[in-house]
Amino acid sequence: MATNRYSSRLEKVACGAFCALPSLDGTLRADLWSSKRAPARLSDMMADVIKHGTGMAARVLNRDDIAGKTGTTNDQHDAWFNGFNGDLVTTVWTGFDQDRSLGSGEEGAHAALPIWVYFMHDALAGAPRHGVPVPDGIVTVRISPDSGLLASAENPNGIMEKFIEGNLPKTEIYEGPSGQNPMTDGDKPLF
Repeated sequence: MATNRYSSRLEKVACGAFCALPSLDGTLRADLWSSKRAPARLSDMMADVIKHGTGMAARVLNRDDIAGKTGTTNDQHDAWFNGFNGDLVTTVWTGFDQDRSLGSGEEGAHAALPIWVYFMHDALAGAPRHGVPVPDGIVTVRISPDSGLLASAENPNGIMEKFIEGNLPKTEIYEGPSGQNPMTDGDKPLF
């Protein structure tokens, strides 16, 4: 899925809140992650875990200000869910003190996430929504989940994603159901 394509490519390059992020040409650039931008970008990626990924069970909380990440070690020895909003961070870990498996299929989404949801239901009850602040230099654009490129207005499948200003993907060339690109007029591009 294009919305998660960056999360597996993050690499730590220095202590603190500085990370390196591959730019669209594939080069690793630490300047794309200033200490003010990193929390907002990471929060946005982790919100996608709940919106579209392994944390979807947390959607029963009916909150748009939560984000998190499931985790499981090899052979299901440990499973966890780390989740948060702008006010509260909670981690649920499941496992044994001995070196043994939790059992087949016992992963973060199945073993830890339900406990996190149960706790957060009460912890956030009546609390106002409070997401992680988004600093200047972060923009929200519509992209194609298939290509990761900026979605054309004609693409009905576009999704909203946050990017660092100045590091946006290129615009897709969308071919509608008839196979024609609506951004051209015959043989001539409209722009």
